Amino acid sequence: MTDLRLTSSNSVHGVRLHEYRINGSFRIPPHIHDNLKLGFLMRGAYAGDGDEGLEMAGPALVYYPSLTRAGAAFHNTAQHFLWADIDAGWLARMELCARLPVKPGVVANAHILKLAAGLNASALGAGDANPMELESAVYELLSALTDGAEDVNARPHWWRDALNILHENENAIGLVQTAEALQLHPSHLARAFKAHAGCAIGEYSRRVRLSRAAHDLVHTNKTVSDIAAERGFFDQSHFNRHFKRGFGYAPSQYRILRS
Repeated sequence: MTDLRLTSSNSVHGVRLHEYRINGSFRIPPHIHDNLKLGFLMRGAYAGDGDEGLEMAGPALVYYPSLTRAGAAFHNTAQHFLWADIDAGWLARMELCARLPVKPGVVANAHILKLAAGLNASALGAGDANPMELESAVYELLSALTDGAEDVNARPHWWRDALNILHENENAIGLVQTAEALQLHPSHLARAFKAHAGCAIGEYSRRVRLSRAAHDLVHTNKTVSDIAAERGFFDQSHFNRHFKRGFGYAPSQYRILRS
């Protein structure tokens, strides 16, 4: 029997922190991370799947950029971890978006783990921590992660423009049009995008649409069929299938759980 307990939580300005303890095995089905996620495993062992297969034993930090598809299995031992959910607005205000790693990864160097432990200490208290302290701890940790990230100058010169196109034209542009806008050959764009993002450009585009559909489900009263059409899915059945694969729930279930 698995015992999963939320032992502490806190949130401030687009940063949400949850501390968990687990006794027994625990499985999280593959799903899309709509925001950047950090998992600080203080004790136990973890196996992740999705865009990247990640294995780690605590203490270690796992990093998932936004729109990453991932799942996880916690082994049948005692587990203790902190989960941080950080939205794009906060990252933009802190000027971190373009500097962070673009692929999931596991980090276990001493400096990063010390900062993660400091963040966990700041998160304790179920809402009593000072907002300045929390945000500062998150910023320090993410800034340290940028030091080990791929050099921004080593990314393709078109990388940021490609992401902007995918986010701004979710339904109205194809691979050839995107490549033309970037002055690239379509096959080169397809290969290079997957090499840097860890998933195909078409899959990334679908995740953008699914993430926005998830927002619509929670924050509007639109019907599921209307959301499916507005977000560029062929029909509701097509939308339901991809949404469940991405988020682990049917759209109607997701709306109930998150509303």
